[in-house]
Amino acid sequence: MTQSILWLWYTPFGLGGVETFLLNLSRCAVEDGWGVSIAGIQNADGPLRSEHGTAVEVLDWSSFSPAYMGKVDPKEALARIAADLDRIRPSVVAINDCSDFAIGAADLLRIIRPYCTIIDTFHIDPLDNHYFELRNTYTDVLDGVAGTSERALQRWRACARSERLPATKYIRNGVSMPMLPRRPFDGVFRLLSVGRVAQKQKRILELPGVFRSLREAGIRFAATIVGEGEERAALEAALAERSLLDVVRLTGFIPPAEVLPLYYEHDFLLNVSSYEGFSMSVIEALASGCIPLCTDLPNLDHDIFLDGVNSLLIGVDDLGAITHRLSSLTPQDIETMSQQAASTGRELTAAKTWQGYRDFIAGLQAQRPLRAWPADVHSLLDVPWDPTRDNPWLPHPHPLRRLLNRMLEAAGARKRD
Repeated sequence: MTQSILWLWYTPFGLGGVETFLLNLSRCAVEDGWGVSIAGIQNADGPLRSEHGTAVEVLDWSSFSPAYMGKVDPKEALARIAADLDRIRPSVVAINDCSDFAIGAADLLRIIRPYCTIIDTFHIDPLDNHYFELRNTYTDVLDGVAGTSERALQRWRACARSERLPATKYIRNGVSMPMLPRRPFDGVFRLLSVGRVAQKQKRILELPGVFRSLREAGIRFAATIVGEGEERAALEAALAERSLLDVVRLTGFIPPAEVLPLYYEHDFLLNVSSYEGFSMSVIEALASGCIPLCTDLPNLDHDIFLDGVNSLLIGVDDLGAITHRLSSLTPQDIETMSQQAASTGRELTAAKTWQGYRDFIAGLQAQRPLRAWPADVHSLLDVPWDPTRDNPWLPHPHPLRRLLNRMLEAAGARKRD
């Protein structure tokens, strides 16, 4: 059987780490002979769309989101989904941390499950359990869950209310990095930040305070902030207020191929997030020898990140420690840590990540062999569908009211017939 995978994500061609993950894995899957399709549930456009080239089919399922929110009739979304499934007939559907779709389309997933392996992925280890509890609506339809954090998988298992828990697997993220010459440390600490310019999770507005502390301590530095997001104006204003724009450069979004060389031109990657999974930018930094300077989060894989060896780890509420840690380093310390980081990061490849997914899928399919897709997928999915039924963001009528509405609808249908 020729394998094909359908990845689903809210905005698969946007600006963040999940989009980079999809880009890396889709390339590896294509090189491995798989068919690959990627569907955008909220938006099928974005700056990374062209990066996928012609080998990956891009699907626009953005009609799902307004249907899920009860703003439009779901018929258009169902027709689009049915037509694409009929053409692609995937052997794997990967709900890539896309809980809205899985909640709204759980009934459809149950219908197609005999013909494809269905997996979910975790990309973060969040601050509360709501992220995990959302999955109770559709846990029964999943064959497996892969995660970039072993702790997140454990927390989800503790929250799950399904009688049947799907298999789980911790798969470390990997990257595809070029081999470029590294700019040696010259006495000026060159700091890099790569990611969404957002305060929630990424805490980007904490960086001006960090930079001010470095300057007040007499530490020579220059910083580059790569990325775009809703806090761009606020960040620039905070930097200007502290007279830091002479040493901090904001690039906005730049294509991935232009981001990768920047790691080799900087000494440290700054990541002060309040929660993460297995950050793509941190792995890219490791592989290039750009030393991660990160918050020491509970989910962090300490088999990979060794404080003072290949990275600098600081308390999530102790960003002031950044100044102390940098001021205590010698040029030899930086060179040694950079070499250790590159040695560790070069083992974290996108090809190994894809191999982990492929092996996981093979094991799931051995446990539950697939049936051949039926000749008429359109008829298979020609069913009543209410994507808003379990939407936790919408008010729902009392169960007796819903039952009465269904009875009235059925009576109306019989009358029309």
